[in-house]
Amino acid sequence: MALNDLFTIKSKKQSQQEAEQYERKIFPFGQQQKERIRSFLKENVHPQRITDREVFFQYVVMRQLLADNKLDDGYSRWYHAGLGKLLTHQDKAFIRAYAILDSQLEDAQQQIERQKLDDLARQLEAEAAPEKPRRRFLRF
Repeated sequence: MALNDLFTIKSKKQSQQEAEQYERKIFPFGQQQKERIRSFLKENVHPQRITDREVFFQYVVMRQLLADNKLDDGYSRWYHAGLGKLLTHQDKAFIRAYAILDSQLEDAQQQIERQKLDDLARQLEAEAAPEKPRRRFLRF
């Protein structure tokens, strides 16, 4: 976000259009897909200290990284960020696997095969945790 963005004035209609566009980017099959994901995560990810809503937020961030093709740059930051610290390595691998497979679906009726999801989650879990990103300082 640039400093200019802080002072940009948008109409209510324009803000709603941007929100709808973002929702279509993350959930191309609409509200049905969003609810399916939310309930699936609620049933399968059981973190100790964060809510289901925060788990869903972690999924949305991962899905955005995939949609923007920024997984290489953003994965380490996502992994070590605030709420991410409260998830286990296993939970993070499961959320990442689910986001990857869900992004590959071609229509709303298609379902993710549980065995395929578990296999990918185990494969991702076997990977070492990414290095913590270095802080960037402003240089003048």
